[in-house]
Amino acid sequence: MRSNHSLERTRPGRRDNLMESWPGGTLEVNETLEECAIREMKEETGLEVGVDQLLYVCERIADNRHVVHLTFTVKRVGGNLRLGSEPEPGANPIHNVKMVPLALLPQYGFDRRFCELVVAGFPERGTYQRAVSNIGL
Repeated sequence: MRSNHSLERTRPGRRDNLMESWPGGTLEVNETLEECAIREMKEETGLEVGVDQLLYVCERIADNRHVVHLTFTVKRVGGNLRLGSEPEPGANPIHNVKMVPLALLPQYGFDRRFCELVVAGFPERGTYQRAVSNIGL
């Protein structure tokens, strides 16, 4: 997020519908969380970033998978916004990346609860939020 905007990427979602999400991905072997966030942003958006602060930790347990979301704010240090790629085998392709005003997040399919938290700056930032549904994901 920057200047009341959020960086969004469009990719296939459930049942082949397109969905918006923040950039992110899978931690590689011997990679720190910070290194992962920096690499994923560069791969998916072309932006070079520095990790700022932890927004939240939450998890989704479904379909025999356990996914942990560690979400950080970042500061742009270089690069140009561009359509990136998902180099991991079997990953969903990225269709678009763009900056979106926070007020327009509901138009991009984000849940009301999640939009409220984003606009409020995640008042409980840095905490474990348990299930992704608790923050509207």
